[in-house]
Amino acid sequence: MDTSFEIIQIGCGGTGSYLVAPLSRFVGSVKKTGTSIRYCLIDDDTVEEKNIMRQNFSSSDVGNLKVVAMFERYGNEEEIDEIFSERCNDKFLKEVFLENVSDENKVIIFVGCVDNVESRLQVYRSIVGALDSTCNTEDGVKTDIFYVDAGNHTPERRIS
Repeated sequence: MDTSFEIIQIGCGGTGSYLVAPLSRFVGSVKKTGTSIRYCLIDDDTVEEKNIMRQNFSSSDVGNLKVVAMFERYGNEEEIDEIFSERCNDKFLKEVFLENVSDENKVIIFVGCVDNVESRLQVYRSIVGALDSTCNTEDGVKTDIFYVDAGNHTPERRIS
């Protein structure tokens, strides 16, 4: 049984907005090999004028949801499969991404791109809270789940 992959990026601000371009190109390249891979963005925030200087947005994005701006810029070649303007919590993650994890061999990678400690802890707790059931079944189907914390602690709140 082939393994499918899912990359779920949480946050499209200071760090996340700069990660979307290279990650979407990577996903597009992997899809061309025939490998099953899905890339999703989650962020409930709107682009504000103050975001322009330190995030990967332009003045034409102001007022739009960050996930919509990223999708419009980088999702045209089907590299970005789905966007969600939801607050990340365990109920949402379980319903959308983890409800049927035992149905196939899968690798799920959550990439946290939130810009403060409180939000990072919330993302971590949401992922752990959503994993209240086992991801391994008796028939050998296995799901591996990873969490990559791409947050930072610099005053600019972005990768330099």
